[in-house]
Amino acid sequence: MRLTITKVCDYAISLPKSIYFCVKMFPLRTALRLPVMVSHHVWLEELNGKVELPENPKFAGIRIGFGRVGIFDYSRSRSIIQISGGTLSFNGSVSLGQGTKISIGPRGHLIFGNHVCITAESSIICYDKIEIGDDSMISWDCQFMDTDFHSIMQADTSTGNLLNLNAPIFIGKHCWICSRCMILKGAYMKDDCVLGGGQYALPYSA
Repeated sequence: MRLTITKVCDYAISLPKSIYFCVKMFPLRTALRLPVMVSHHVWLEELNGKVELPENPKFAGIRIGFGRVGIFDYSRSRSIIQISGGTLSFNGSVSLGQGTKISIGPRGHLIFGNHVCITAESSIICYDKIEIGDDSMISWDCQFMDTDFHSIMQADTSTGNLLNLNAPIFIGKHCWICSRCMILKGAYMKDDCVLGGGQYALPYSA
């Protein structure tokens, strides 16, 4: 019962931020359904882009900043959402737990499938395209990054060739990514895969 009361209080305190997010990102008719619940612990750094929802979105079908993992201090854990002109797509119910941090660049496209869960304190940096398939789960302290944030040019500067282009990340359906994993640009995980704790997911080669 105590946990239920705590959750109800969390949702009640988070209503103003959730309403602001929904009114800012969706048409009024959609916003009034409150399809996205945003915890009061979430810092809305920038909302200058597009958020796409599934057809007939459910009330609170998408939850950002809720959920607790015992090894982190929930009261001091802050999630961050930064959408700098790109697109955030939800294709079903999604739970982005406490401390989840998302940064989407001007041309980035971050896609979540149905029943995707991030437990806590993980980061996603999307400047190209990152897709996470249905029924996939991501543990804490993981980082997804499809960009290097800096340019490496070919030694022969006359050509001006860029050597480190951004590259998409793809995570299939029913995947489990354990804690403290690093998923780098170009990584590809097929359906029904597990990435063990502390591992790197590197660019795919056939």
